[in-house]
Amino acid sequence: MADEKNQDLNEIAHNTRPPDQYEVGEADRLEEAVSDNPLDQSLAGIAQITEQAAESPVVQGFDIAVSGLEQSIESLGHAPAHPVEAMADTTHGDVTYLFGYTINQPVYTVVFGVLAILTLIEVLLAEIIQVDWLKIPLLVGIGLGKAALVILFYMHLKDDSRVFAVALILPLLIVVLSIAFLLGVPTTGY
Repeated sequence: MADEKNQDLNEIAHNTRPPDQYEVGEADRLEEAVSDNPLDQSLAGIAQITEQAAESPVVQGFDIAVSGLEQSIESLGHAPAHPVEAMADTTHGDVTYLFGYTINQPVYTVVFGVLAILTLIEVLLAEIIQVDWLKIPLLVGIGLGKAALVILFYMHLKDDSRVFAVALILPLLIVVLSIAFLLGVPTTGY
């Protein structure tokens, strides 16, 4: 009889099921099988509290949340088989589509080539055009285009959250307004 009670105790005590899967009255059976050992008594008390807590709305809500999280994780698919697969970025393939044309190079290589071409154009314009009022706006415009390419692609602002774009644009607007204000102040004094 004592062996049967200990077997019931071990079976119930080592059972790690979610609270909604406990049988009604399981804690009472455990309490009957408990000896005078303080460890057995504490296990019986834990089982009884767990059974009572299963009816609590908080525990039921937590169980629903955990089940939803498990389903979400399972819906993501399998884990990558190799670390390289985990690091592979699916948005940047070996082909780049630009203005309706297909270029058989990765996007970073294409951006690097465009930056190199724009730099050559800047150098040529700086040497060819002698009129400053025309040369300076052209060079500044090309420089801003190059900066935009670097920020969008190499700094990944194109794929990041819009919060980062605001964090970049807001200080730039303050600088532009400050420059406009300083250009409007007469140089002869107040």
